[in-house]
Amino acid sequence: MGTFSRQYNNTGLLGRAVALVVGVGAFLVSLLVGAVFLAFVVGFMLLIGISIAIRVWWLRRKMANYEREHGDLEAEYTEVTVERRIQSSADDHRDSQS
Repeated sequence: MGTFSRQYNNTGLLGRAVALVVGVGAFLVSLLVGAVFLAFVVGFMLLIGISIAIRVWWLRRKMANYEREHGDLEAEYTEVTVERRIQSSADDHRDSQS
């Protein structure tokens, strides 16, 4: 029977401390980058929201000024009623015989 050999990377206390410092540093850098990215996205959305709100306010103001200056729209109109007659097959037969 063969024996299985396992190789362990026996790092000392200094190696583990360096790995811990590098790991914590990488975690903090990724946290900082994520926070900056989130702040950028939230700021961009806020800027777009404010722009839309200002545009809607401006258009409503212009429409109110136009309504105040011109008043209601007045015009003459004629009401047209269209009636449609549905023909049955008996009507078609009667029309073809005449």
